[in-house]
Amino acid sequence: YGPQGEIYYIEGTCIDITERKKAEEERQEQRVKLERLVEERTQSLLAANQELTALNEEMAALNETLENSNKNLEREVDFRHQVENELVVREQQYRATMNLVTSSDKTINELLADILHDALKILKAPGGYVGLQDETGEFFVIRHAFGTAKSIVLGSYPVERSMFSQVRQSGEMLYVENYSQYLYRVPEKRLDQIKTLIMFPLKHHGQVIGAFCACWTDEIHQVVVEELEILSQYGNLASIALERTNNQEEITRMAYHDTLTGLPNRASLNRQLDEEMNRARRGEAVGSILFV
Repeated sequence: YGPQGEIYYIEGTCIDITERKKAEEERQEQRVKLERLVEERTQSLLAANQELTALNEEMAALNETLENSNKNLEREVDFRHQVENELVVREQQYRATMNLVTSSDKTINELLADILHDALKILKAPGGYVGLQDETGEFFVIRHAFGTAKSIVLGSYPVERSMFSQVRQSGEMLYVENYSQYLYRVPEKRLDQIKTLIMFPLKHHGQVIGAFCACWTDEIHQVVVEELEILSQYGNLASIALERTNNQEEITRMAYHDTLTGLPNRASLNRQLDEEMNRARRGEAVGSILFV
């Protein structure tokens, strides 16, 4: 600049930045390309991650399904083992009861009590009873009662005022799911405790002479077919015991009585003499024998 501020001359330097500009443009292109690749890779990784997450969820659901299946299978196996064990026990009890019926020297009342007890045990019924009609056929007499039924049904009832009348008329099993709504229920206060009952007919020469009954008093019991079959089996055993006892009594009567007159015969006399002689030998009686 001059004294007055005027420009004398201008000095400058020129630099060619073409290459640098070109390099910057290339770097920008590479940056954009890199960002695009990173974005593409990120999206690919996100998709893979989502797929992996879905696969993990599917595997978790499959594992849960398998676990539930295993638990169900274990429960099924346990249930089958339980059923098998119950069937084994039931068969053993049934065979033991059958042997008892066919070879035991017990009285008919003792046999009926044992059969009823075994049946109720298998049925898991809290109570039950067995009854026979009397000689007149007018009264139903309870011979034995177990569990909750013992304090309810012991005694005798006129047949026409008892549930036994329905069984005797039909000759078939009677199943009452809700006794309080049963049309032919007996109007006695003590029987109001009964909720559900199964009554099976006991027969002699095809005629109903008694009944075998299982009952529930706490709540209504949904009886299944298997339980009906069990009671039917044991009811048939009781009928067999009655037939056997009655046949033995008939054979004994025929052996010791005259078939024409029905009077005691010589075998009966000899048996009674033997009994009296044995009593005399034990010092329980004295006497003499007189022949006419």
